[in-house]
Amino acid sequence: MPKFFREPLFHFLLFGILIFILYAFVNQGEAGENDIVIDDGRMEHIIALHQLEYKKPPSEDELLALIESNIRQEIFYREALRLHLDENDDVVKGRLAQKMEFLNNDLTAIDSEPDTEELAAFYSQNKEKYKTKPTYTFYQIGFSKNNETNAREAAINVLKEANNIPVENMRDKGGNLPLSFSYSGMTAEALGYELGTDMAEKLDKAPLKQWFGPIETKYGEHLFFLVDRLEPTFPELESIEKKVANDFAAEKEKEVQNAMYQELKSQYKIQVETNELDAAMKKRILETVN
Repeated sequence: MPKFFREPLFHFLLFGILIFILYAFVNQGEAGENDIVIDDGRMEHIIALHQLEYKKPPSEDELLALIESNIRQEIFYREALRLHLDENDDVVKGRLAQKMEFLNNDLTAIDSEPDTEELAAFYSQNKEKYKTKPTYTFYQIGFSKNNETNAREAAINVLKEANNIPVENMRDKGGNLPLSFSYSGMTAEALGYELGTDMAEKLDKAPLKQWFGPIETKYGEHLFFLVDRLEPTFPELESIEKKVANDFAAEKEKEVQNAMYQELKSQYKIQVETNELDAAMKKRILETVN
């Protein structure tokens, strides 16, 4: 692709032209058609949907986000109708709004493939997102509280000789628990699911390459042999270039779509006419959506 087509000025001009063409088709309604009123009925509907999903009323911040999302859907829904995207199509309002957003993606499609410098800058700005998680590789044997008369005492007795025995020979020294003997590259989340939420914290303090314990889990008492503990690192860009490039493209698409939404929203008059909210909250809503 010629360099000119990658220049920001070209993208800006293309975006402006596409918006102009779109509005030549969609902005033919009367002023009243562009009023969006947040009334009691709409408020009750928004709150009810949240309560149905989360079993509690939304907080003020959650309510603001819900109202903004509702307005966004309503705007794209109306613009979809103006372009007759509903004809011969048995879909609900949400799908119509989605179709309008897809149309935006098509109309504003520009080459978002970054060059090397752009990708490096994007990676640098979002580096924390790509930071690896700490991982743990270890062996374990456990003693069930249900099957052992004294699980902790049994673990302590085995530990006395454990570091004089080859690791592989320790496999049969524990009780009959539904767990593996060896674990490799376990993240804190995986450890929490398998053995308990505080297990990673305990392994962070543990010595390497020697048996230690006992440590209590939901299964019983355990002895551990920590082989390796890898700290979080930032991978080289080259090793995750495809993922970073996909994230870059997704962010650019989101920026273009949001720019189109803001342009469309500027043509609408948002009003808050509900007795469900006090004056301060109404003001916050208008400041948020306008």
